[in-house]
Amino acid sequence: MTQYAIKVTPLTYQSGNITFSQWMSLFTICFAPLIIHIIAGAPEPAYLCRRRPRWHERMCLYSPVTILWRYAAITDRRIRAIDWSPSDLAAANAIFWTSDGWDGSEEMAAKSVQYCARLPDRTRMTLFSSESIKTIVVTLQGVNAIFSNVISTGDWTGSLAGYHANLSVGNVFSALALCGLLRLFATFWITNDFSYIAFDNIPPGMSCAWAVSSDSLEMVPTTREIDNVRHPGSKDPEHRFRPTSNWSRLFRFVFLSAFAMPCLGGLITILVFQGWNIQLTMTGAVGIALLAFSFALGSGVYAYYAARHDCKSTIIPCISATWYKVGTAAIYLGWAALVTVSAIETRRVPCGSYTTSTPESGDDAFLCPGLVRVRQNSTWEPFGLIAEAPVANTSTASGDGHYMVTYFTGSCHGILGENVTVGNSSRAA
Repeated sequence: MTQYAIKVTPLTYQSGNITFSQWMSLFTICFAPLIIHIIAGAPEPAYLCRRRPRWHERMCLYSPVTILWRYAAITDRRIRAIDWSPSDLAAANAIFWTSDGWDGSEEMAAKSVQYCARLPDRTRMTLFSSESIKTIVVTLQGVNAIFSNVISTGDWTGSLAGYHANLSVGNVFSALALCGLLRLFATFWITNDFSYIAFDNIPPGMSCAWAVSSDSLEMVPTTREIDNVRHPGSKDPEHRFRPTSNWSRLFRFVFLSAFAMPCLGGLITILVFQGWNIQLTMTGAVGIALLAFSFALGSGVYAYYAARHDCKSTIIPCISATWYKVGTAAIYLGWAALVTVSAIETRRVPCGSYTTSTPESGDDAFLCPGLVRVRQNSTWEPFGLIAEAPVANTSTASGDGHYMVTYFTGSCHGILGENVTVGNSSRAA
């Protein structure tokens, strides 16, 4: 009969033997996916009004849910575009802050060209650009996350042994690196080769907007209000973008499936191959809880707006909602808790790798093939080192079949051979 139990090991302090230089290396590796996640996914906003957003209004820009929404919305807008122009590319990538708050609508895409001081040269990403480098880095981190957690351990059955064996403070953000692969959907339409005129840069004494020539992008004063300015040659959004299409619906389904697959796939395989008899460290429990919460928030928001056909804005529509701010704050606090707990539980195994599992768990075998744990006074496990007994007061082996066992507690890294019996003793060949 299948047992249904999830056991969490109490918080265990194991990091006392890690040196300062090793800590610096671990924290550098730890925060690398988080830093590139923010740098690549959350560009500096384009301010079109004097008032700047407060900290709680900017906070949600760095949420993984917000950033993944942006990748999906850019791709979806490109699919629905009737005539994709450099101004559309710039507007899709910009994060506009207006007097009414964040605005990533298609109407803003038509209006924003009046504030644009520089447009991209092409309608797609430039091969040699900072954004292409960011994409390469994000992709490499995602591939490394797959290799470290699955391929290197050979753990294809969904058991948690490989996950626990590799889990340490150095890779607690591997799930974030894996989600970064969703950026590949929007690879060809991500750029930062544009700039918009901020309200504060308008010359003193000018209460009017500065219009932009459609031919030369030369700024000239205009007496029209900013919110009513339109590009002379721009079309209304309904004439520039299709409301929806079969390709758009297909993309939304594929994107949501790609987002949900790692979480749902891991859960299903765990239940099929391992059942509910699961042993977790405190780091593993916090990490899984945080991953489940982030997945539920992201997939729920995305599915809700996709069902309502309200995925046209490149900024997630609920970014100013109180409940979304609370959810984002919960994710940030979860990150802090995960780093703290993993730093307490991380230990260095004999072969030089790091893990948060305890030595008694036996998970070290995933990181150190051939590792043998040796314990004193053990009946069925290795308990010492054996050698031929030397002649009294010399270092020469007696050669008479007598052996000496030296009790040993620790680990031996190598290959355990077959047992060979000699006389009344046995030894490992």
